[in-house]
Amino acid sequence: MHFGGFLVHRGLVTEDQLLAALDRQQNAQIHIGRLAVKRRLLTVRQVMTVLNHQRVLKKHFGEIAVDLGFLRPRDVVSLLNMQAEQRPRVGELLVEMGVLTRSTMERELTAYMRGGAGSDDTTPPPLPKK
Repeated sequence: MHFGGFLVHRGLVTEDQLLAALDRQQNAQIHIGRLAVKRRLLTVRQVMTVLNHQRVLKKHFGEIAVDLGFLRPRDVVSLLNMQAEQRPRVGELLVEMGVLTRSTMERELTAYMRGGAGSDDTTPPPLPKK
């Protein structure tokens, strides 16, 4: 179970709140083409070529860039790792949205990391005092 699902299971966020955070996460994601240009692995023209092919082929950007000889598979892996590292975390987004306090998010993340994801405990912790 992912951290967001853990929070829903614990009753700390609703499914709608989690979906809103996931939408924000998706919208904030840096596209692999932008990262490739920033790292000087691709030119803007090459990115545009890949995007034009992508509209027709319905394949992932990295696959097309490799097929066209613009990137090596290990470049794509590196770019995808960079993309994942720079993606905002769901817990942070829920704090920014005012759904969770930072202390609640950190406490729950600690519980999740300690194996709380498999727990049958459905009783949420007490709400923090304001």
